[in-house]
Amino acid sequence: MYIRKTAKGKYRAHFHIDYYKPSKTFSATSEAKAKKIAQAIEVELQRGIKMEQIEIDDNGAVTVKDKEDTNSNFTFTQLVERWRDKELPSLVQKCGEDWNARLDQHILPIFGDMFISDIKADDIESYLQSLENDGVRRDGKPGGYSAQTIVHHYTVLNLMFNFAIKEKLIKENPCNKEMKPTVITDEARYFDDKTMELLFSKLDNEHKNGIEKWDWAPHYYDGQEVECRPNEIQLEAVKKLVYHMHKIFIRLAFSTTSRRCAMCGLEFGDMDYNRNEIRFQRTSHYSKQKGIYTQTKVLKNKKHNRTIRMPVKYMQEIREYNQVMQETRKLMGDLWVDSDRLFIAYV
Repeated sequence: MYIRKTAKGKYRAHFHIDYYKPSKTFSATSEAKAKKIAQAIEVELQRGIKMEQIEIDDNGAVTVKDKEDTNSNFTFTQLVERWRDKELPSLVQKCGEDWNARLDQHILPIFGDMFISDIKADDIESYLQSLENDGVRRDGKPGGYSAQTIVHHYTVLNLMFNFAIKEKLIKENPCNKEMKPTVITDEARYFDDKTMELLFSKLDNEHKNGIEKWDWAPHYYDGQEVECRPNEIQLEAVKKLVYHMHKIFIRLAFSTTSRRCAMCGLEFGDMDYNRNEIRFQRTSHYSKQKGIYTQTKVLKNKKHNRTIRMPVKYMQEIREYNQVMQETRKLMGDLWVDSDRLFIAYV
């Protein structure tokens, strides 16, 4: 770097960063001011800031341009890789798997090699429209994807570009709300009072009309086929247990309005028989990668747990159900898989 006085009486500093690139120059009204600006630039260079990121305003103030101005060659694949390193670990398993599947199977083959600065709203809109075409589905079914599925693709793209803005790789998100498909939903079907009464009345006869006809069949646990068949006493105990389990599940599902994942996460330790309360504090899920797993971070309503007061009659039925389960557990011996869960798949 050197400073020289120009013919017009001003002072100009020259920075030669690369022999093959033009030097960085600026003008100042005095030598002292020129030195001050030059020193400020040198500080930024020592911090690792590139010369093309440095700007000098009319007052001689030295500023650093945002990263997005120098990241025009950042591809969409690189963006996804950075997102997976920084953001993906904080997502719940099921959500992360769904988003990764949409990225790998659909989005990356289209946008992966494109520079994120080159992806425009028209490109995204064309992509979303292509998802309606016949033959685009990966499951082999005829027709295109539903509006709800296309919304999911839009959500993933919008998330990626918002992440790019957060990382200062671009200034604006090419996604806009106008391109988001409108999902028309049918009116939800529901049970009225009479249907509810009929349902609960049928629960009392389920053992006689349904479970009594059920028979043991080979099944799999932890990837291994369970071939041992229970004796008649064990089989009758299992039938009784299944009857109570179905009955409790239906009662709790309707009385607590809980989702299936929250119901399957319930354990007997969550029951407070003195207060007649049930505490929901975990959910149970299944994914192809992890199998059955438990999530304790937050429930669907964004809370870590919730407590619901229950009728005394229902709590008594749960207590009786627990007793039936313990009796069945003793009878089953090695065929029993230990668990404190209310609702089980294998016995």
